[in-house]
Amino acid sequence: MLTIDDFGLGTLTAQEQSLVYEIIKSRADNLSTIIVSQRPCADWYEWLGGKYITDGVADRIINFYYLIELKGESRRALGRK
Repeated sequence: MLTIDDFGLGTLTAQEQSLVYEIIKSRADNLSTIIVSQRPCADWYEWLGGKYITDGVADRIINFYYLIELKGESRRALGRK
């Protein structure tokens, strides 16, 4: 299992966008991957570099995903109270 935390946190170069695509593509059919992101899925399109790369990543993720969307305060912030 691969866990990718803080997915979408920073800006990606074209080479990094391609690398994200290759990682997701190589795992899509038979390997478990957890993607954790504060960036809404709707924002991934632009972040991943537009149509071709984003469509390729989305196609592989969307066919086999479970979306768990958490709302409310940060768990870290709650722990400090």
